[in-house]
Amino acid sequence: MKRLVALLFLQVSFVSLAPTASVAQSASALLLMMERCERETGDVAIEACTRVLRENPRNSTALERRAVAFIGKSELDRAFSDVAEALQINPNYARAYNTRGNVWLGRENLDEALRDYNTAIWIDPAYANPRSNRGLIKSRRGDLDGALIDLNDAIRLNPNDALAYNNRGNAWSKKGNLDCAIADYDTAIRLNPNDALAYNNRGNAWSKKGDLDCAIADYDTAIRLNPNDALAYNNRGNAWSKKGNLDRAIADYDTAIRLNPNYALAYNNRGNAWSKKGNLDRAIADCDTAIRLDPNFALAYRARANIFSRHENFRDAILNLDRAIQLSPDEWDSFRLRGLARERTMDFNNAILDLLRALELLNNDASNRTTQQRLFEDLVRLRRRATQNSETARISGAPSTETALSGRGAQGNTPTQLPRVQSDEDFKAAQVALERALSDLQQNLSRLDRIQR
Repeated sequence: MKRLVALLFLQVSFVSLAPTASVAQSASALLLMMERCERETGDVAIEACTRVLRENPRNSTALERRAVAFIGKSELDRAFSDVAEALQINPNYARAYNTRGNVWLGRENLDEALRDYNTAIWIDPAYANPRSNRGLIKSRRGDLDGALIDLNDAIRLNPNDALAYNNRGNAWSKKGNLDCAIADYDTAIRLNPNDALAYNNRGNAWSKKGDLDCAIADYDTAIRLNPNDALAYNNRGNAWSKKGNLDRAIADYDTAIRLNPNYALAYNNRGNAWSKKGNLDRAIADCDTAIRLDPNFALAYRARANIFSRHENFRDAILNLDRAIQLSPDEWDSFRLRGLARERTMDFNNAILDLLRALELLNNDASNRTTQQRLFEDLVRLRRRATQNSETARISGAPSTETALSGRGAQGNTPTQLPRVQSDEDFKAAQVALERALSDLQQNLSRLDRIQR
């Protein structure tokens, strides 16, 4: 009898222990999935996070991590849904605010992205990532000093953040400090030797410095690390174009377009290459495609204007530059090109106004000293030519400011134009203003000389 009771006890004990072991195994598997959810990227991370969420649908960390993986796959709607749910579960989750900011950034909604990054920083002032991301937005908006403050803070908080160094390198590059930019890209690459973007950006800096061989070497590495990187092919095409190897440039632009058929910039750049080869029809066709893909692409209008100017079609060049200036009124080069085109149509006084505006936009920028000097010399030449012509030349058949733009001249709404010189009184007033402006500009150029020295 005692033996029977003992056997029954052992059987009951065995049965009661089995679920405990199963629970332990399940918990261990769940912990492993959570580690993979947080550590991995792409589809592996999505699968791991999804398995965690099946067991615990309110796991805000798994939701946020899966959102990050969806961002990496450019599935922004699914990412937004996950991170919104994570914030509903945990409204004080700083990392989720940063991730939602990245979704907004991917949607080009910079205001909402900035708001989320600010919230993440407010919740966790020691969290480096949103400071780096906020610096990126400030850099894109032209607040380069503000960007550098944020990026310096991000690096101070996390000295091993390769992306922060990469972003700071971009800010230095925009400020014209290419040596500091390259030093930051070097650090980003040292921290992450497989960072194709850092190689690509360093290639851009070398290209700006005029070292095209180093630029191409970096683009080659970026392409080796990411063979589907349309941006790297486009940038390498630009370097080949600068070296005068237009066939290799066009081949790279072809690849960039094959990888991303909606890549307006690559069409624009290929159009420039065709123009340099003298193939006007293919050049204009590529610029037309760039503008069709992105009707607000100011650079494409400027590129098409350049093509028209090269082939002495200054009327259409001016119309395209009108549109480029309307879309991007702070681009000095559009005013410079329109001024030079107006000079060729004998519209000297409005050409002077355009070049003055270009110089105004370049004012106090020591990195563009050579360009400023050339513009100043152009202004002196134009002043002499305008003085020799008592009447302002008119562009035959040019549309008024009320005329809508259409066709290959330009597309969209009425362009924003500088005031035109319409009478002798206007002409005399413009001459007085020009004398004053030239005197001020000469003083600025002298001051910039001292700054550079």
